[in-house]
Order: sequence, then structure tokens, then C-alpha cells
Amino acid sequence: MIKGFTEAKNDEEVDTLTVEYDGKQYVNVSDYPDMADLLAITDFLITDYSSSAGDFALTGKPMVLAAFDKEAYMKHCRRFAIDIEEPGFIVAKNQNELMQIVQTYTDEDYAESCKKVLQFYGERETGKSAEEICRRIHAFYQSLGRNK
Repeated sequence: MIKGFTEAKNDEEVDTLTVEYDGKQYVNVSDYPDMADLLAITDFLITDYSSSAGDFALTGKPMVLAAFDKEAYMKHCRRFAIDIEEPGFIVAKNQNELMQIVQTYTDEDYAESCKKVLQFYGERETGKSAEEICRRIHAFYQSLGRNK
């Protein structure tokens, strides 16, 4: 089981979040330069209001939004285009909720959340996006009388 979050200042300000699990420590990688690399190797994502949450939903892997400072963020930074809970994300409002979610949610809970998020955004992933783009570009050039 997860023993706890070993480094966290408070619900509003989390500089480094280290989680200990089965004697191993997992560290916040917020400063890594390429998010796509991180998402590819991530088994469980805990994020804030990042658009990476929508991208990660495509993997079907467990994910939780840590919205500890949602009210302050909206008051001092900006508003959200949509309520972050509307698409179906699992949202923790504080450290205790995050711990409860991580300890009690099942793979089925996370899979259902990903499914709702993808349905909300109208996901149409087929695995053939590049092929479709090339087909459309080719058709466009042919419509202009260019066969190249």
C-alpha cells in the first residue's frame, strides 16, 4: 500500500511530491522538458489543470486531478473554459481526498473515468490519423489539379 505523501507543504502549495510505495520513491517530474516522453512511461498520473490530462485519458491508465487550489487559481489566475469535473475526471480537492482515491479506487473506476472524458471531448482516435491527414492533403492537391 501507499505509505503516504512524504513531502508536501500544504494543500495550496506542493513544491515536491514524493510518494513511497513498496519501499520505492516516486518523484514529481514537473521540470522534465518533454511531457510526451513522460506520458508514454507513466502508469498513474496525478496532475493539476494541465491539458496533459486529456492526452493521458487516451491511454486508459489511472489518473487523478489534484485540484487543491482550484478556488484560488480561478480567483487569481484565470477561469476554466469548462468545469474540470464536467468531463468525468476524478478530482481530489485536498491531500486526504487524493490519498483516499489512490487507496480505494479500482482499475474499473479509472477506466470509466477515462471513457467519460473521451466521450465528453468527442474522441475519434483510430490509430490512423497520419494516414488520414496524408489522404486529405493529397485529395486537396488533386482538387487543385496538382497530382504531386
